[in-house]
Amino acid sequence: MAKIKNCPVCKLQPELSDYYISTEAGPGRRYMIECKCGTKGKEYKSAATAKRAWNKGTGVVVVKAPAEDKKSKKGVMDMKNIKEAEVVTASNMPIVRPAISAMEAKQVWKEYQEFKTTVVEPSDIQKIQGRDFLKKSYWRKIEKFFNLDLELVREEEKSLKILVKKGAYGKSEIEYYPMEADIDANPGEQIKNTIVFSVIYRAIAPNGCFADADGHCDIWEKGRANSYHNAKATAHTRAKNRAISDLVGGGEVSAEEMHGYGVSQVKNMVQNRVQSSQPKRNQQQARQNTKIVSKEQSSTVNKAISENQKSTLMDLIKNYSLDFDSIHKWMLEKLGANSLADLQQKDYNTLKQKVEQIVEHARPLEIEIELIEKRLDCEKHGIVSFADRVNDYVQRKYKVDLYGMNAEQCKFMSEQLPAFEQTVLQNIDEKLKDKVEELGN
Repeated sequence: MAKIKNCPVCKLQPELSDYYISTEAGPGRRYMIECKCGTKGKEYKSAATAKRAWNKGTGVVVVKAPAEDKKSKKGVMDMKNIKEAEVVTASNMPIVRPAISAMEAKQVWKEYQEFKTTVVEPSDIQKIQGRDFLKKSYWRKIEKFFNLDLELVREEEKSLKILVKKGAYGKSEIEYYPMEADIDANPGEQIKNTIVFSVIYRAIAPNGCFADADGHCDIWEKGRANSYHNAKATAHTRAKNRAISDLVGGGEVSAEEMHGYGVSQVKNMVQNRVQSSQPKRNQQQARQNTKIVSKEQSSTVNKAISENQKSTLMDLIKNYSLDFDSIHKWMLEKLGANSLADLQQKDYNTLKQKVEQIVEHARPLEIEIELIEKRLDCEKHGIVSFADRVNDYVQRKYKVDLYGMNAEQCKFMSEQLPAFEQTVLQNIDEKLKDKVEELGN
């Protein structure tokens, strides 16, 4: 435990006091550092935060310095002369007023903008819909350079049922329902199970000011499946970014928050609107330009793919937590490429379409398998894992792994998962019965 520093007025050792208060959510405990001379710190929900604020000199209400006792030694205060503290607080003010002047506020904000311009790097910025948004790396710099403390206030995980529908311009729309809800899907719609992660973080400044912010993410929020750990980490990242931004950056929206709104679909929507509104005279010019480009491309089909194309493929693989080993196996068998560096221009679109097909069909199936595996916990019962059972069946039936299946095969396997789960549950029951019999004997 951190040692409490001496009182800044009387130089004596203060004490940590705690008490209960009544709130809407029920009784709550509060902590405060208090000294015999009347100097005290602000109240906090945790003892550690109260000690940290006191030791940093933040949130300390200092009484007027008492007169020195002439008979006592120099620097030692006469505790009899200490009177009631005369402190100007916000409650004493006739109206609410700024803590600093307008010129001071302008200067502080200018300093922040200059600091931001100096420390931000190209890797900290992500361009979305023509606008620059700051990524997680920038907000972690702010946390470090501003000496902020981040505390996890609350973390929740909730299972829900969702209905995935196709909206305007091909954008996926999602409706959330309780797990017990009985819903029907129309043609073209899908019913899926998802997990929603909700997190609240508190960013605390050295002066004791703090900001609470929440972050949410679910496995199917973009209409496409995401991994369990990736969705959970995204919720934490969004909450942290928002708390830091609310406290320091004026509530600026981070790049990770924008991803939650399906930005890629929005960009496609904007592009479709622009293309549909082109005049006919521009369409003719576009066809002529296409002919020119096609001639140039014909001379470069045998060249290696560019760095931008490599980045596009790797972003797809990383963002959706795809198994690169399975993709590498497919590349080697179908395209004869041992790595992305070996890919030629003519093979780029083939691989990109395959990765997009995996994201659209195989990855959602893989996520469903992972969720069932987590729920059954086969390892705990000492039986073959659910994922291994499904993978073996796919290998026997289609002679490929999950990533090698097409859309129809993925759909068929998704429909078969409840039957596989029931078989595993029966095996678990048999194991439990055997253990009971052994204990009985």
